[in-house]
Amino acid sequence: MTTRLRNKRFDAVAYHAELKKDERVKNQCAFIHGQSQIIVATIACGMGVDKPDVRFVIHADLPCHIEGYYQETGRAGRDGLPANCLFFYTAADRAKIEYFIEQKEPRPDCEHAQWQLNQVIRYAHTTGCRTCDLLAYFGQEHPGQCEHCDNCVKPPHRVDATEDARRLLSTIARANSDSASATSSTYCEAQ
Repeated sequence: MTTRLRNKRFDAVAYHAELKKDERVKNQCAFIHGQSQIIVATIACGMGVDKPDVRFVIHADLPCHIEGYYQETGRAGRDGLPANCLFFYTAADRAKIEYFIEQKEPRPDCEHAQWQLNQVIRYAHTTGCRTCDLLAYFGQEHPGQCEHCDNCVKPPHRVDATEDARRLLSTIARANSDSASATSSTYCEAQ
């Protein structure tokens, strides 16, 4: 990702476990002191970033649990000014995390990790106020409609497709029935 950003002429540095320690330290310092605009990190909370003017935190894949997501997004906007947090994920991200969960022992750890992942998935798909959901996860209340999460700023468009779904299923059932009759009569004629 760092290379792709650099190829698009963004000033980006990497921060991950495979880098030598001195390179990680150099890249972290460059980001903290404003010499680099973007840092691409495997886990932001492990960096100890205490930079007040972070404007964006982007997860390029699915976080494993809400606690990590909350801590990592907390890196943005520490100066009190607006900041954005965004995460992308695919079914492959979920499958990868579930594969690692299945490797866990003892079994209760595996079940807890799956529960945590399910909470992240639920959060990703919520159509309500994300701030309410996030704070509820930690046992806190929010009056609702935070007016800054994506669902509050632009509520998801909902459509009742019940009747369309009924028509589609009816059409499929009739087509299957007609197909079975045609096959049956063709078979009989061939005898």
